[in-house]
Amino acid sequence: LYLKNPTSKDVILFLHGSDGRKPDLLKRMMQHANVFSPAYPGYSLSEGYPSQDNLKETVDISIKYLQENGYNLNNIIVFGYSLGGYPAIYAAKNYPSVKEVILASTFNTFQEMCQYQYGIFCTFVYDFLNSANIAKDAKAKIRQFHSSSDQIVPFVEGAKLFINIGSSDKKFFSMIGYHKDVDVDYILNVN
Repeated sequence: LYLKNPTSKDVILFLHGSDGRKPDLLKRMMQHANVFSPAYPGYSLSEGYPSQDNLKETVDISIKYLQENGYNLNNIIVFGYSLGGYPAIYAAKNYPSVKEVILASTFNTFQEMCQYQYGIFCTFVYDFLNSANIAKDAKAKIRQFHSSSDQIVPFVEGAKLFINIGSSDKKFFSMIGYHKDVDVDYILNVN
């Protein structure tokens, strides 16, 4: 999905959560910049199967596409929401020259987050979507946002991830609201 804003030279690479793209978020993002939001293989109606490698490949293909269409890395804002935080951290590690990486309502490890809701059953997802493993190598500018009232991804999971991020240019901001209350205007106007 590619939404154009003719007044901006920047593009937001929006990496969505497990419940797909949010039209209201995309519309608000488009008021700030162009928006490119790929579908992950195996999610919603997309072909393929969901995996960590496919999430990473989605980032690589998207960055390549944006560069081939005239965007420099320093004009690409990577915005990872919820599950999209994992591929966004991957981008922060592998594309340190992007303008910035925004993390909203995301988690340190999927296993830890899962244990809040499902307990012992989560031991089987040990290394799946483990952002902490790659966060230490993240070099891009990172701005992270999380609500203390988030009941889907607990605030503590976002705080743990922030500690693990290796970037020397990182900031954490607390938001008001719940998991699905993402104040795009606030997020995109904070430095």
